[in-house]
Amino acid sequence: MFACTTTFSVLAYVWLYVSLLDGFVSPFEAWLTFALFFIMIGIAYVLDKMGQRRGKAAEEKLALEKPGAVSLANIGDGKHAVTSYTPLEFFNTLIPVESGTKVEAGD
Repeated sequence: MFACTTTFSVLAYVWLYVSLLDGFVSPFEAWLTFALFFIMIGIAYVLDKMGQRRGKAAEEKLALEKPGAVSLANIGDGKHAVTSYTPLEFFNTLIPVESGTKVEAGD
């Protein structure tokens, strides 16, 4: 997705330079700019959907490789415990674990 954003940004600035080179924007340049906007939005949308599909497939493959692993695909199936924290409880649990001062159960 980053490559798409980078490419479209560079193309947009090059097109801006080319279209304003003579100091006047012709109707053809205006319509082409308008059309390119929707074309680039469509391409970015398709690439984003392809990336989501690829990410979901990779996550499912990883879950299959590790027996008993909990993935986002099966977290709400009733077989896996889901812990709910208030923001304060989450903060008080996360910070000590991340800093290494609190040892989680099972370690």
